[in-house]
Amino acid sequence: MPPRLSGRWCFRHVLLLSREATFLFFAACLVLSAMSIATLAPARQGVRQVFDGRAIVRDAARSVSQLRVSNAPLFAVIGCTTLCAMFATSVIRFILPASVLEHFASEAAVGYVFSLLAAGTVLGGVLYTRFNPRTTARLVVRYWVLYGALFFAAAVALQFNNWLFLLMLFLVGFMGAFVDIAIVTNIQCLSSEHEVGRNFSLYYFTAVIGDAVSGLVASLVFVLAGPATLVWMTFMLFTAPVRWNLKAHSLDGDNRG
Repeated sequence: MPPRLSGRWCFRHVLLLSREATFLFFAACLVLSAMSIATLAPARQGVRQVFDGRAIVRDAARSVSQLRVSNAPLFAVIGCTTLCAMFATSVIRFILPASVLEHFASEAAVGYVFSLLAAGTVLGGVLYTRFNPRTTARLVVRYWVLYGALFFAAAVALQFNNWLFLLMLFLVGFMGAFVDIAIVTNIQCLSSEHEVGRNFSLYYFTAVIGDAVSGLVASLVFVLAGPATLVWMTFMLFTAPVRWNLKAHSLDGDNRG
């Protein structure tokens, strides 16, 4: 289950069950999943290859270097997304739940906040084609800037007005859907037919690295910023895509979509 989806399921169950019951519920789901996988028939085995983690990293680095030269718009999409996703994951997984829990002093409030965020995402997904008849690499970068700006505004609003915070968070979810759809669309449109699978693999490889580092980033910012971690992290999310946005005019000329 994707991290965003699993997180929303967890918060939804917290509203209905105790923490212990929620933990037990997801533990049972994991055990059932493992049992289901164990019942699958083994695939027909071919020539077995030795797993080489270093070779995978080297191939990924080589692919990124080639992509930077041969397909600058797609490189911008993947590079910008990797950096921004690192900060966004830090906020969504760690910092936002902790900040909401501290501010409202209620676990139920965390569930309501993430449900509101999910509602904005659903609405954004439904309305994406109405606002975006054509998707370009430049659009992805601009949407990341807007996403970060809205998240930063929500973090500031949390300190002054709860209703404004909720409104901004709904808009964050709305813009998040635009970002997600635009990323996938660009990878498809900017890749030749035989490169689509490889470029998707490269995108998820770099995105997973960003996700893995997100916890360390969140911890480091918390040590430095303390109670202002949410504001500082969302500000970093806002500034992360600015470099690509300043050079965005050079991306449209090479866009294949």
